[in-house]
Amino acid sequence: MTIAYEVAKTGAEVIISQVVAGEGPLRLLLSSDAHAYATAKVAALGANVDATVLSAPATDFAS
Repeated sequence: MTIAYEVAKTGAEVIISQVVAGEGPLRLLLSSDAHAYATAKVAALGANVDATVLSAPATDFAS
């Protein structure tokens, strides 16, 4: 579900509206800086996961 937010809302107003509505994302990013940081962190994590694609199976237990 996509939720539209007014630009003028404060972080507290957004948090309260999410609680009252009983819905929303698990991680509520409250600024463009927070969104940029989270996006970069997810990209870095994805790159790390991709880098282990060959080494990860080497530690599997035999079934």
